[in-house]
Order: sequence, then structure tokens, then C-alpha cells
Amino acid sequence: MANRKKKKTQTTPSAKRDYEVTKAYFDKFSVIARKTLSLMDLDPALYDKFTKKQKIEMMRAKFASPHFEAKPGHKVPRHYIKVVQKRSTEFMEHVCIGDPALKLTFYDYLTMGSQFGTFIHARHKEKQYCEQAEIYNTIAERVDIYEDFGDNSLMMPYFRYLRDILGHLSQFNYRVYGLDIVWKQTNSRLMFAVHIQITSIECEKKNFIHHDKKRPAFRLMHANFMNMNVRHIALFHYRIFQNSTSKELLNLYIQSHALQRMKERLDVLNVYERNMYLVYSVLAGKVVRLDTGRSAIEMMDINKSIIAYLPFIIQDNCICILTVLPVTNPVTPIGKKLCKTLGVTKAELEICGMDKLSYFLTTDFDKIPKLKQALEVNKLTYLTQVQSVIEPIDNIQRTSGISASVFQTEQTHQDVLEEIEKMY
Repeated sequence: MANRKKKKTQTTPSAKRDYEVTKAYFDKFSVIARKTLSLMDLDPALYDKFTKKQKIEMMRAKFASPHFEAKPGHKVPRHYIKVVQKRSTEFMEHVCIGDPALKLTFYDYLTMGSQFGTFIHARHKEKQYCEQAEIYNTIAERVDIYEDFGDNSLMMPYFRYLRDILGHLSQFNYRVYGLDIVWKQTNSRLMFAVHIQITSIECEKKNFIHHDKKRPAFRLMHANFMNMNVRHIALFHYRIFQNSTSKELLNLYIQSHALQRMKERLDVLNVYERNMYLVYSVLAGKVVRLDTGRSAIEMMDINKSIIAYLPFIIQDNCICILTVLPVTNPVTPIGKKLCKTLGVTKAELEICGMDKLSYFLTTDFDKIPKLKQALEVNKLTYLTQVQSVIEPIDNIQRTSGISASVFQTEQTHQDVLEEIEKMY
């Protein structure tokens, strides 16, 4: 007879274990509670006005660390959930909330500090605490301000960090991930926890006809961030057409080709930054005319410096971004001036690698005076500093590379190009 594996029975929560308050837990909770009061600009000594019995009572309503799950009805790969949970734990255990001098980590605040504040807030109107009503009300008022999950929430830096992680996993031509928050009891413990439900929104696809070819594009949207509604990005008609007063909205789409070009040309930025700058730029960037006659939106970084151009077409009351042009491209306003100053063509710029942001970060312009002067004259020195804010490059190695052969020689540019082509 074949051996049958016994079905695992789910472990029932242990009330004794979860409600128990050991001396070590009592001491740590007391330290965290005092730090939490300081975090809320209150006197830490307020904690000492509670009786030992009251302190033990508030310690029994334990909070667990955040739990992560896919929101019901949303498709989220399991390994994505594991990645977010791992990064979340690292952040909470090592990053301090509020004033670093307090040495209060997000983990300790959420599991004990928030537990302390929530308990006070839940009890402050009960008659049995009327003798200490003033203390309860004072703390409860601060909890209302700092724990409402609004802009003043003490946990907001943590939630923004989660949004950044989900932004790295999001792709406009696939899915955009976000999060919702639910407070509920854990499955295996008699404890409450913040359940971070990861949401996923399938991107809306639309086909455009350009140069007699069908071009699939994907609708731009804001990631869900503690907001139940899907927010697609649209621009007013007058935002695109200078002399228009129409408030008609134009839906916004981007080709996969443009997303690929953005990845190649803005190569020092990570995917979250590229997507963030893209959305920010279409909402706030200036619309300019290229030498080809096509309109384009200036793409800007966090410092509002132009890092690319976004040519687009308009069809069926929709804007479709066709590609991402580097600032050095001769058809752009900036690139045209640069090429004129240097006396070069698009081919020469691309051979040097000037169609990528990484070129400006890794080139030693002090060894190429002609090129350095051209950047200064055209006010493009900011390009030598553009890099990821989230994942900056350590110990940048700058070299002159092929650019020295192109810009520091007595040969004609054509001769130099032929030599380089033979080498490669």
C-alpha cells in the first residue's frame, strides 16, 4: 500500500504567545514609545504618566511587520512580490524615520511606535481613561496628523520607497504596478499588520498609421499609489497647439520603439527615472519645432535640464510619441547649434557615442579642448553631470576615447571616419 503524505494542518494562532509581554519586550516597547512621542514633537515623559497596567495593555495589541500580497483580481508575478518584500525589510531595518538622532527605524516605529499611537487614539474617548483624558487627547491629536496616510504621514517616505521599487518593475508596454493598503489581522498570528496589496494595470494598446505603416502604441498612465482609480495621462489641446484655446483632452500614447530608444539613449538613468521623467515632461515640457517640421516635447530631468526630445503625431484626438531623440541630434534646436559649432554631422556624433548620455559622463573633456569649448558655448556642460539619482555611478572613469581622434587632428572628418570604420 502506497504511503500517503499527511496533509499539513494550519497552525492555529497562539493567544498566549501573542498576548504575552516579556520583560525584554516591555523594556524595548517603552524605549520606542518615548522615541515616538519625540518624533511627534511631544514630551517623551508623557509615557511615564501611564500606569504599568496601562502600558502592558497597550503592548498586548501587537502589530506585525508589513505583509505583501497581490490585490485580489490583479496579476502580479510571485517573484515580484518576494523582491518587494525583501527590499522593504532591508529599508525598514536600516533606515531611520524622522530625526536620525532618535535612531528609530521604520521597523521599530511601525511594529511598536505606531502600535502605541494607535492604541492611545482608539482609547482616548473611553470613560475609563477620563482621569488621564488630557494626555490621551494630546497624543491622539498628533496621531490624527501623522498617521492618516496623507502627505504628513510619518510612514510616507517608506510608501514612496515602495512606489519607487514598483516603478522599476513597471513598463508602459506591459503592466504598471502600484499599491493599496489594508489593515487586517494576519493569517497565522493574533496580530494586526499593514497588508500591502500590489496592484497591476494592463496597458491599453492602440494602433496608429504613420508613413503607411501600422504602429502599435501604449497609453501612458500614473501608477496606482494608494488610489483606487486608474489615472491615464491626457493633455489639453491648447497645451500642444500654441494658438488654441480649446480645453479638449488628447489621450497620450508611446510606441515600444520610443521606449527602446529611451532606454538606449538615456542609458545612465534607471527604468523608474526614465518613466518618471517621461511623464513629468509630457505634462510640463515645452513643445518645440524640429528641423524636419515635426513637433516634439522637450524631455527634462529632475533639474529641469533638457536631456532628449519626444517627436509626436496626432491622430484620432490622441498624441503618439514616435521616438526619443538625443539632444545632440542635428534636427533638434540644441543639436543643430552644437553641430554648427563643431562643424560635424550626425554620423560623426554617433561614432563618438554622443547620442547617449553615458558619453558625457565618461568623456574627459579637458583633454579635448575643442569639444569642451563647444559644450560651454552652447550651454551643454550640464550633460556632463546627468546621471541616476537613485543608482549613481561610483568612481566615474573619464577618458578621451574616439572623440580625441575626431576633434584633435589635422585630417578631415571623412578621413577620420574611414579610419575608424576600418578599425571596427
